[in-house]
Amino acid sequence: MVQDYLDKHMLARRIEDAVNAAVRAKTPDPLLFISNHMRKSVQLVITKVKARRILDGRGVPTVEVELFTNKGVFRASAPAAAASGLYAHSCNSIIIVVVHPCEILEWILVE
Repeated sequence: MVQDYLDKHMLARRIEDAVNAAVRAKTPDPLLFISNHMRKSVQLVITKVKARRILDGRGVPTVEVELFTNKGVFRASAPAAAASGLYAHSCNSIIIVVVHPCEILEWILVE
């Protein structure tokens, strides 16, 4: 049972690669090095996307997005545009355009 698990996830190979990398690097803390090496080998997986309307420092509506992954939660907000011209849109219409694709993206990416 244990051997099947090791084979299924190729753990012996991955651990051997991490140990070899630690030896080549001549690291003073091999456990820390191996831990970081293994963490880097894990592929980033998006599990959830949240978008919400917020107010910037001037009180202008803008959008903030939270991206949930297996490696952590990442948050970013877009500054409210100060553009004025033929292709400028109000922040309210931009928020509607951004929020709906995020909902669709969440539906597609979350298993």
